[in-house]
Amino acid sequence: MVVFSKDNGIEINVPFQGGSKRQRRESTNLKNYVVMSSTSAENNHQSDNTSTTTLEPKEYWKIHAFYPVIDTIICQMKERFSEESIQIATCVDNLLKLDFKGSSLLINQYKNLFEVIPNDLQCEMTVLKNMIKGVPSYLTIKEKLSKDTFPNLFKMIQLAITLPVSSATCERSFSAMRRINNYLRSTMSQERFSKLAILNIERDIIVDTEIILNTFANKNRKIRL
Repeated sequence: MVVFSKDNGIEINVPFQGGSKRQRRESTNLKNYVVMSSTSAENNHQSDNTSTTTLEPKEYWKIHAFYPVIDTIICQMKERFSEESIQIATCVDNLLKLDFKGSSLLINQYKNLFEVIPNDLQCEMTVLKNMIKGVPSYLTIKEKLSKDTFPNLFKMIQLAITLPVSSATCERSFSAMRRINNYLRSTMSQERFSKLAILNIERDIIVDTEIILNTFANKNRKIRL
């Protein structure tokens, strides 16, 4: 942060805090509960006996800018991305580092779809790693990678660089929103709306019409009078 500020001519001096500021405190109604979201009381970074003017500029901006930004990024990543998505992203990174063991989850998930042979892929990754001097990167892999010489690795690298930018799911999500959030459901909560959207978007995976039909067909629906 300090290096970035110096390179771009940004001053990192501690701003003047004129006058006394009323300290925000937690509501007494939350005393016996575990609060999972942020509140205004968390902005009190200093105690009553500590003034912001006594802090060094580096420490001040670390408390007021760096830590809050990093905390927000981590919380948003945990909220927006599932555990499976994070594992796939990690496997993509390991694949670009030619780490066969670290990318095994991605390989096992797509090997049948792309007709990739894991043993041959491991040998190709070892050969290419020996050809590259230093730490493998996408640019160095691109220079040495050939479809004829490394057929299995070529398919997996293509998958790795196109998988993160696929927008098919996002486009389906926006199309589904218009059908789900109509005037009859305008008062439903965000949690219910998200679950209905998942059921609609992934209906080919979640809902198997054959199972539903067989269940109702075999069920005894006679009513004893």
